[in-house]
Amino acid sequence: MGVNLKDIVVRLDAHEVQRLLAIEMDEDADEAFMYLRDVVAKKVKEALQPH
Repeated sequence: MGVNLKDIVVRLDAHEVQRLLAIEMDEDADEAFMYLRDVVAKKVKEALQPH
């Protein structure tokens, strides 16, 4: 069973935006990966779930 891909909008709260900008400023690759996995990928998966 595959995932039906579609366009989505990912909403970040103020804390998530602050964390993203700090990661970018620090050029921290490990933290960037954790952010993508823990925040962005989680939100993408939630958005793709059937409602």
